Amino acid sequence: MKTPEGFEVDAWQMKYFQNRPESKGLVYTKEEEKELIDLRSDRTTEHPQESIDWDKIVFRNSQWFGDLTRISRTSEIDDRKNHTDLIVDFLNEDESEIVAKLTVDTTVSNEGNVGTKLNTVVDDVENRFTLSSLRHATTVEKGKFKPYKNAPHAVIAIGKNDLMSYQEGQIPESNLQKKVLDQVFAQLTLERSFIASSNKLPPLIQTELISKIDRVLSEINKTLSSMKKPSELQRVWDIGTEYASDPEKISKICPRLKAS
Repeated sequence: MKTPEGFEVDAWQMKYFQNRPESKGLVYTKEEEKELIDLRSDRTTEHPQESIDWDKIVFRNSQWFGDLTRISRTSEIDDRKNHTDLIVDFLNEDESEIVAKLTVDTTVSNEGNVGTKLNTVVDDVENRFTLSSLRHATTVEKGKFKPYKNAPHAVIAIGKNDLMSYQEGQIPESNLQKKVLDQVFAQLTLERSFIASSNKLPPLIQTELISKIDRVLSEINKTLSSMKKPSELQRVWDIGTEYASDPEKISKICPRLKAS
């Protein structure tokens, strides 16, 4: 199989390329088309190849988040504008209903850009009273992708050396899965504490944000609790990987998210 650019890929990579809402009938408004042209001209919204590789790995492994999950790519405008690469939908037992939603920013990183991304999340809560917002989420109604507001958001980060080691088979799957889940759990727990202690948020919005975070935390905790203990790994994780998962380190790069 080949990508639109003509590169040979296997079946799961083709699924990745075809997963964006644009490949499923999303049509942008004229205003969005103009906005997207402007966003494409901004080089800071481009993804280097290593970041695309990491995005593909997380996309391929939706089971990392639980057996009843579905993972989707965001639209290009949500990617560039809202810094969201993937959407994780947590499903009920018969997979007929979405019970929780998590938006994900995948990044190959150091502690600096993880801090920048987490501070942006906190800024949105503090100044706009929102979590992550999507122009075009996964639910389609009357042929249109519905927007979604206030999805809990996590930065799933990996350092360059860790990414290379995983690709070379030196990091077992269960160890990387555990590290990814630890990142989500630590970040959302700190975000929840920040929201709960804020005196700026209107009470109804505060309750809504906490409720949505709690749903995702519950699902992540189920998966962590059901995991077999990963094999011992004698490894010092890259700073970028570790700083996204350790509450104390998160507090250093994003001081408003205070570890208790």
